[in-house]
Amino acid sequence: MKLSEIIAIADRAYPDGLVQAHFENPDGQHGDTLAEFIALELKDVYDADAGDEDQWSEAARVIRRARDELDRVLAALEETTE
Repeated sequence: MKLSEIIAIADRAYPDGLVQAHFENPDGQHGDTLAEFIALELKDVYDADAGDEDQWSEAARVIRRARDELDRVLAALEETTE
């Protein structure tokens, strides 16, 4: 599995095609740091020598971890406003 395939899957799920834009042109100013973060995280954990199952698993793991971290930040912000 190629990194570009994983990026394409993430890009289809994310609005505006900005994950792909950040992947293809990482120095560009695309105006969406969350899309940039997703592209960078997926790129950082990509291992060209790993099999497809390991690629899927690792990509899902890092996105799941990011989701959990964002959930904790959201909870802290919501606690502050209550």
